[in-house]
Amino acid sequence: MSGPSPAGVPKGTPPSSPGGRPTEHPPNQRGLSPREIDYNNRLSRTGPERLVFYFTNAFCAFWLVGFIRTRRLTAHQFLAENSHRLPTSDAGWYLYYRAKNYRTLWNGIRGGFRYGFLGGATVYLYGYIEEFWDQEVRGGKVDALGSLVAGTLTAGVFGIWKGLGTRTTWRYLRVGMGLGLVSGVVQDSIRWARGATPWYVKELRERRWARTSKELEARKT
Repeated sequence: MSGPSPAGVPKGTPPSSPGGRPTEHPPNQRGLSPREIDYNNRLSRTGPERLVFYFTNAFCAFWLVGFIRTRRLTAHQFLAENSHRLPTSDAGWYLYYRAKNYRTLWNGIRGGFRYGFLGGATVYLYGYIEEFWDQEVRGGKVDALGSLVAGTLTAGVFGIWKGLGTRTTWRYLRVGMGLGLVSGVVQDSIRWARGATPWYVKELRERRWARTSKELEARKT
């Protein structure tokens, strides 16, 4: 049990510091564990943690897409294979739909795993290039440029692996470049909102401050 509150202090009042001011909680605590957010990495995660995060989320998303798409294609294929011998009785229709449901479900699960692994591997490659660019090429500078480079190279590797033509590969490169740029801008915005100002914003502020200081000095003279 807690002891009685001091005289004149209402029950439930937050504790005060020696100066008499109420003690404030850290802005990022919010009742959770006091683990400090890593502002120097993307999504507040280290490189290995972010790669696992990318792969697992991409695998789940692509598994769902692959399951739905493969299941639909299998249903059309089953109908095309049996369109010339459709059942004529209730028992025949029961067996027809049972066989169709089993085949579509099984092929959908297999297709989901195939899409999941391919999509997860692609996004993993994207995250690996992104991390390599940030830490090895840029020396720890995290910005949208790394995401743009990662998206472009990943799209190029995918186009070469699939054996696409020049025009189609160039289209994939443009799509990868756009998605990488959007992803990088979103990540920079999230980090900026959490307190980690991007380096290019700091440089713009410093240049603006230096220009303003020169203008003030010129006016004084």
